[in-house]
Amino acid sequence: KDIIQKVVEEKEEMCKAIRDLKRDWKMEGRQEGRQEGRQEGRLEGEQRQLLSLVYKKVKRGKSLFSIAEDLEMEQEEVKPMYETVVRFTPDYDLEKIYIAWKTNGGYSGDSGDRYI
Repeated sequence: KDIIQKVVEEKEEMCKAIRDLKRDWKMEGRQEGRQEGRQEGRLEGEQRQLLSLVYKKVKRGKSLFSIAEDLEMEQEEVKPMYETVVRFTPDYDLEKIYIAWKTNGGYSGDSGDRYI
């Protein structure tokens, strides 16, 4: 009977250890998820801010060259946002512009095709 009791106790300890591991993995997963969410949120915020600047400059009639120069960026970096904003002229809706830019990966391709 002592052997059976010992086996039962060991089984219970192993089950508890497995539950503890699962709980720890869940907690780690949640922490990683939160961290990734924060990083994605910061990136989206930065993208929206940059798009807002491009949007304001396009509304003022600035060229791609001028906007890139003002933002101290290469034209090719600004071009996808610029083209998306221009496509929405004159109906400037920043949220729609952001969604269109994001949906198309922020890049119109080498051919210069407009976003669809």
